[in-house]
Amino acid sequence: MVRAGRFLVAGAILVVISLGLFSLFVNRFSEGYDGAWGEVVRNAAWFAFIAGVGLGLAGLVSLLRRTV
Repeated sequence: MVRAGRFLVAGAILVVISLGLFSLFVNRFSEGYDGAWGEVVRNAAWFAFIAGVGLGLAGLVSLLRRTV
């Protein structure tokens, strides 16, 4: 139960970080300054989002397995 909660919290944190990176990318790097840093920020945002969703799903599955 504790591990499932940790997965859910870690997933939520990573999703929030990825949304922050996406907003940074949209606000800062879409104004013409794209360069290499724009690509790095966008890739980091996608990685954090996918990892966050994966951890969240792992937490939900673990939680459901213990309660059902």
